[in-house]
Amino acid sequence: MSAAWYLLGLGALSLLLSLNARFPVQRFGGLSLVSFFGGWLTTELALHHLMVQLGLAGVLIYLGALSDFSRPGYVGAFLLVISWAQLMRLHRRAALAEHALDSALATLRGESEGRVQVGFGEVWRPFSLRHRQVKVERRQYATHGGKRLHAHVYFREDRPKNAPVLVF
Repeated sequence: MSAAWYLLGLGALSLLLSLNARFPVQRFGGLSLVSFFGGWLTTELALHHLMVQLGLAGVLIYLGALSDFSRPGYVGAFLLVISWAQLMRLHRRAALAEHALDSALATLRGESEGRVQVGFGEVWRPFSLRHRQVKVERRQYATHGGKRLHAHVYFREDRPKNAPVLVF
């Protein structure tokens, strides 16, 4: 088999993956599960797919996939270009989703600016429960079924009505 046919196969597979990420199969049980995971990985790793495909296409073209004006090679290259456009679109769409999430969170916080500056400590320990507006009542004891239970209760300092609490 010549490099042109391999390029055609690569183009068809990459176009199938990128179209599946854009339009996943939703109606057929087992196939929809495979479609979900394939589309998920393609969407999350769009730039990785693009780099691998560029590398493989470069090797196949170097090996003569486009020599002698072979139709399979040129069709494969055309399919790859369409797939690459889809992958770039998926990557751009993911970047826009990040912006939409940032502005939605800013709206919830009542801010006009989009992104909040996060310090190194918050990145290092993202789930730290030490916050100025959070108060803790430690060692709350109760007895249930003959067993002594104890917990810490975390709540907002201003204690609004129906506000959630965390019992640990």
